Amino acid sequence: MEIKGIIPAMATPMDANGAIDLKAIKPLVDKHIEAGAGGVFACGSMGEAASLSIEERVDIIKATVEAADGRVPVLGGTGFITTEDTIKATKMLEGTGVAAVSVITPCYWKLSQEAIYRHYASVINSTSLPVFVYNLPGNSGNNVDPETVGKLYKNEGLAGAKDSCAVWENTKGYMDVTGDDFTMLVGEDSLCLEGLKYGSKGSISAPSGAFTKVFISIYNRFKAGDIKGAEEAQADWGKICKLMVSIGQFPGNFKMVIDKTTSPVGPARLPVIPADADLFAKVLPELEAIAAKY
Repeated sequence: MEIKGIIPAMATPMDANGAIDLKAIKPLVDKHIEAGAGGVFACGSMGEAASLSIEERVDIIKATVEAADGRVPVLGGTGFITTEDTIKATKMLEGTGVAAVSVITPCYWKLSQEAIYRHYASVINSTSLPVFVYNLPGNSGNNVDPETVGKLYKNEGLAGAKDSCAVWENTKGYMDVTGDDFTMLVGEDSLCLEGLKYGSKGSISAPSGAFTKVFISIYNRFKAGDIKGAEEAQADWGKICKLMVSIGQFPGNFKMVIDKTTSPVGPARLPVIPADADLFAKVLPELEAIAAKY
């Protein structure tokens, strides 16, 4: 299946003690697919990947593939601090039915572009699965430059990227140095429409775990040639994101909204704390009013 469209970065369902609730994955996946999602991304930042072990991630991604049941492609996050652990997690997903792995750039260490290149090249050459670069320098501390993506695409067969650096020149740069067979997915929600206009295949979005139809309408309206409508949806989505951000820190804020409006996913795992429930109650009517237009 082609990876395209709006792909919610799925929250990882957990109980009050932080234990993973695998049974809650299928209802959540069903909700995303019913809303028109082009796929789902398990164990990304919204899925609290940084707080999960290799074994937990593999279990979650396998359960997500099973829940999707071939209806949409599933991407799985297998990026860890070390190349060794990243390869280990990636190889454990071979034969599971996952469509591709999304590998976030290693965090903590300040890496040169050569180190980043070698890391991704090692992962790509260790597996038969398509590998995506996941660029999130605000969290990882390391940006993957367009030149590095171009080299990985041309020399190693990099399949795609999710760019969440929120700098248009970087996202645009990825598309400039790759071909039509490269799957560019915009990771900054405010750049979704701009990316589509330039040739991206779609977006992976953490906020779209809630009010999914609104964000998907940007893509659907653009594909239908309704640029004005897509621009209106992009503006409305910006309002929704601003309201959700206002209730607390990521990912506790989005997870609370998803839990109350999409499907039960519980709180985030500590040390992430829940969003402010009172603030959420205050902004919910405004969120619902915007979503009702779609």
